Amino acid sequence: MGFPTQWVSLALSNLLQRELHGVSVLLPGDCDAPGESGIMGKVNAFHTNSPEAQPEHREVYHDRDDCYEGKKILQKHKESGTGGKKRCKECVRLG
Repeated sequence: MGFPTQWVSLALSNLLQRELHGVSVLLPGDCDAPGESGIMGKVNAFHTNSPEAQPEHREVYHDRDDCYEGKKILQKHKESGTGGKKRCKECVRLG
């Protein structure tokens, strides 16, 4: 029993990372919103500056949607990009 062609095509288009001169690049449309892709793994970088977040959570950015620390950030508090911050240790561990 196979999967419908549409599902396979959508999954592959969302999953593929393009290689550009040896560097993985996420293209527009690969991620729905900062930190959300629909597939667990690498996403566009996001961070928070929310005063509601603990200080140590405001000092890092995330680029994995399977990072338990990044999942604690409410969608309304997510900001795109690194914000000039260091990468989260959990995101580093996850790859």
